[in-house]
Amino acid sequence: MELAALSPSSSASSASSSSRDSRHRREHGHRRAPEDDEDAYRRHRKNRQRNVERHSDKSMSFSRGSSRNSEELSLASTCDGLNLPLDREFLPLQDEQEQEQVRDQVICMIFDLPQSTQFYQDFSCAIASTLAMHGRMYPTSSHVCFYSNVFGRERKILIPYESIREIEKTTTMVFQHSIRLTTLGKDEYTFTSFWGNNRDSCYDLIQKTRDRVLRELRPTAMNSTESHYPTLPTYSNAPVAEVVSNDQTSPATPRRSRVVSDVDSIAPKDISMTQILEEAFPVSVKTFMQLFFLDNAPFGFDKFNEQTGSTEMTINPWMTPLEEEKSFGMTRSLQFRVPIDAPIGPKSSQVDVLQCLKERKHGMRVVESSTRLVDIPYGDYFSVEDRWTIVPHSSNPNACKIFIEMKVVFGKSTFWKNTIEARAISDNRVKWEKWQQLLGLHPGACPVAA
Repeated sequence: MELAALSPSSSASSASSSSRDSRHRREHGHRRAPEDDEDAYRRHRKNRQRNVERHSDKSMSFSRGSSRNSEELSLASTCDGLNLPLDREFLPLQDEQEQEQVRDQVICMIFDLPQSTQFYQDFSCAIASTLAMHGRMYPTSSHVCFYSNVFGRERKILIPYESIREIEKTTTMVFQHSIRLTTLGKDEYTFTSFWGNNRDSCYDLIQKTRDRVLRELRPTAMNSTESHYPTLPTYSNAPVAEVVSNDQTSPATPRRSRVVSDVDSIAPKDISMTQILEEAFPVSVKTFMQLFFLDNAPFGFDKFNEQTGSTEMTINPWMTPLEEEKSFGMTRSLQFRVPIDAPIGPKSSQVDVLQCLKERKHGMRVVESSTRLVDIPYGDYFSVEDRWTIVPHSSNPNACKIFIEMKVVFGKSTFWKNTIEARAISDNRVKWEKWQQLLGLHPGACPVAA
């Protein structure tokens, strides 16, 4: 999916900078007076002209952390051909602050946190278990929160800082550039798939916040006349006993009621997908799966991606799910690098795909995929989910029909949302029509009239 052309070389950095500035103003109680808007608009017009030449030859920064020094409101004139809103709509006005406040209130509601909770920079990442479930991490002043919703399966993780015994940067063959949190109860949580240098920024933030929380707790524990709590560990300490408290009134008391909360639930069926292909094939459902989806498939997606110019292909074998992950069915992950034909941005992008295969009644099969493009502008804001439904043909037992549907799932708000959705649907429609055409080159695999 070629989304690099969605953003000019400076729009991502200016949007990121504006978001951080509005966050700073909100956290410190600042509210811009209405009369400042006109001054800001005039400054923006002057900066815009000055930055056209400055930014026209520069590649954009793709992560929120790497754009901290970017100048506010520096939109290059390359935006003009993309039907963007008026310049004034890009100003960090009061409504942006209100949107962030609403977002924070929703997160507090999801994790049952007090409304006074202070939020820091959030990160796009995945929780690693049998498979990596992409979502967002929301570090706060008191907890590390993680939320994901992949294929309608919701997962929430809530970790108080004082329950974290060890923080490590890890790299393995399966999960690279990860952070592993080990709790006092010896539970391990590995977060991976960070964008750019965000892994290091996230590690530093969690470590510093945890140190602060422990410093605030230690005086309370040392001055207590009753030995309710053991000495809290440093990063190099050996494991200690679980923190237990009978005192629920002290604000400095370590929380034990929810050392870690890990909740899975099944969301209502999503009917928002757009159908992009419907086709009949002269093979049974079982044969179709063997030809295109199962391990070592002769017309698998590794072959298709190679024919369309993708490189660095890795397709892991299908895995039988663990007991707690049966709702996913069989799972596998794919990684490859796809070329990008765009005048601005990278010439290629890493692609991470998670696939789940389920068997349904009457011989039906469902394959769901969640795809993320790592290196493109706003790549950490969204993922593309598609669903293949393969059913027996109603009039021919030796044939089947496939239906391909898709949707774009946003983990973070952006004014590019409509453009990203439209481009994703268009690119995926072209992609699967190309797949359909290539099948005509292989006898026995080509589609037939419905």
